[in-house]
Amino acid sequence: MRRGSYSSIGRRCGYPVHPWNYRRTRPPDMPCPNFVVVLRHERLGFYTPQVETLISKCKPTPDNYEVFKSGSVAARLFFAQWSCVLEAFVGLWESRFDGDHKFSPTLIPNVIVPSDVDELNDRLKTLFIDRIRGFIDGELVKRWEKKLENVSNEIAGISASLGKPNRIVYAEKLNEKKNGLKRESDLIEKRLREYRSALNCILDHLGEKHLNDSGDGVQVFRLKYEFNWSRIYHLIMRECRRLDDGLPIYAYRQEILCQIMTQQVMVLIGETGSGKSTQLVQFLADSGVIVNGSIVCTQPRKIAALSLADRVREESSGCYGWNLIGCHPSYSSAQKFDGKVIYMTDHCLLQNCMNNRSLSGISCVIVDEAHERSLNTDLLLALLKHLLCRRLDMRLIIMSATADADQLSEVLLQLWNL
Repeated sequence: MRRGSYSSIGRRCGYPVHPWNYRRTRPPDMPCPNFVVVLRHERLGFYTPQVETLISKCKPTPDNYEVFKSGSVAARLFFAQWSCVLEAFVGLWESRFDGDHKFSPTLIPNVIVPSDVDELNDRLKTLFIDRIRGFIDGELVKRWEKKLENVSNEIAGISASLGKPNRIVYAEKLNEKKNGLKRESDLIEKRLREYRSALNCILDHLGEKHLNDSGDGVQVFRLKYEFNWSRIYHLIMRECRRLDDGLPIYAYRQEILCQIMTQQVMVLIGETGSGKSTQLVQFLADSGVIVNGSIVCTQPRKIAALSLADRVREESSGCYGWNLIGCHPSYSSAQKFDGKVIYMTDHCLLQNCMNNRSLSGISCVIVDEAHERSLNTDLLLALLKHLLCRRLDMRLIIMSATADADQLSEVLLQLWNL
């Protein structure tokens, strides 16, 4: 095989691509192995006991291995035979789904055969498709469906009570409770629809046919042609956590994305704790609605920008590449918008806007906590007004927890008409 063919095959299988003369270290006195399985962990730490236990359960047993006490790489397993590394690699992913460990295996072949790449992808496709189908109808979904059934039964009971003669005050309380339960029922149904839509989107990427449940038809994930199994796994697990957490904004994901696609400016109102500040940037980064440029979310205070950036990094660990979630709590002339999601203060973005009127490198600006109406926020919105007229590709999202949407829209119109 020609030397330059490694790059294209490696990308197809999700292998890390190295130069042809890349040298890998290995245990002393050991010949260069044909296949190396690298176990990586998203967080730095000491993994020796866990890794030793995992390797002892690995079937087939590796010909040799090397364990690291710290760093993102926990261990490297060396194999000579393709049949052995294939079974071991698929088995490691199976045990990862079962929750036996938290390491993401990556295969680095020193001997590349195209049929081996296809065989590995086929085996992993089958594994991932089976697990995704299990998640679609799994215990988590059944728990929410049981809760939905209980809410529906409670609504039916209240409706029966309202059919009987009641005092006016008591009837009003029952009606208020019934309306609250209906809103909760609708929210649960929307969450389940969003969850199934996201997993079906991943099934589409894997080439699996399914019943269409795409809601508004917005693709919640934009996945590349090659199979990045680690990223696919983390996307699946994050969807499970989102459904389990039950944040209100999750139920309206596709509706919000559809509005952002069709509108240049959007006002988003949501209660504190609904997930606006942490989830919306991830929705945009996942869906590819904002294809080029960074997504900037402004905060009125530095501590808020720092804490939100840390939170989003933790939630999206493994879903994006390295350093794609950034934070600029203060202004610097050397700042670059090279991350996909950047948190910063409104003062910092205002300074960038004064020095770079076109805000090149930014495709979406999210102004959070707009109800506080600070001087920096008002000045920033006034500058963005003129910029949006020149940059039709830019999106502006204004978020608030306590403001009235109509009133806030009127204030913004008055500000922009100055």
